[in-house]
Amino acid sequence: MGVLAIGVACIDTTIEIDQPLMENRKYSCTGTTLSGGGPAFNAACLCALWQADAYLLSRIGTDENGRHIEAIAKQSKLKLLGCVDERFSTAHSYIVSCNVNGSRTVLNYPCHQTLNDFTFQPLPIKVILSDGHLPALTLKAQKYYADAQLIVDADICNENTIQAAKAADFIICSEEFASDYLGEALALHDRTTLNQQFETIRELNHRQLIITIGDRGAIYKIGDQPEIFPAYPVKAVDSCGAGDIFHGAFAWCVDQQASMLDALKIASLTASISVTRKGSQTSIPSYDEVMAKFRQS
Repeated sequence: MGVLAIGVACIDTTIEIDQPLMENRKYSCTGTTLSGGGPAFNAACLCALWQADAYLLSRIGTDENGRHIEAIAKQSKLKLLGCVDERFSTAHSYIVSCNVNGSRTVLNYPCHQTLNDFTFQPLPIKVILSDGHLPALTLKAQKYYADAQLIVDADICNENTIQAAKAADFIICSEEFASDYLGEALALHDRTTLNQQFETIRELNHRQLIITIGDRGAIYKIGDQPEIFPAYPVKAVDSCGAGDIFHGAFAWCVDQQASMLDALKIASLTASISVTRKGSQTSIPSYDEVMAKFRQS
């Protein structure tokens, strides 16, 4: 069994400040953290660190940031699928993180070069996790690895993400995606309306849907009504990468054939631990730590 993550890989520089960011002010920084980042890279690293057979397909250059990504992948035993190319400018981000409440402001420098084609090879892929940034390759991978289950991380509501989501076995969408797709806020306190909204989004593929709502938890439908699974209570210091870590842990659970409820619990617990630490990949908890807490929950 194996997990293939398709999408963005980058290098994150996290800058720490002691108060929420406001315009037209100067701030003294209390520290910086350099780590790997990007939705696909973060999720793939978690799977690799948890001893899954993990692969990443992304746009990675031969520049300094690209070399850094290669070194991280090698250290975590994550396999890069021939995607390192001098024509790519490796994506990177600057993240301003508030030590007081764990909020963040992200400044992205994306890779603008296209990657529309790739020749897949026989691999033991049972789970494909796509962040929606490379929809054509996502659909091609799904066709090639016909027995694999496709999970789509639908964070931003745009044409690419919707295209990938329509083919997914599991859509894990953010509250932002849900609100933008619906054209209205989620009715978290009105069960009847929330059920209608949930079903409207699920019409994308009529399969499994999870809606993440940040530190309030996740919405999943059991029986006739959607249920809100509350997040594990923690004191957040940095929320960067928490969603990616949730998706990576969920993909690992699907690869391990865990039940849906166990997958939700493990993914939520993993993300909750991550927000108590600085950075994105640097905040990924170990398998042993998560499982120890999962058994106690």
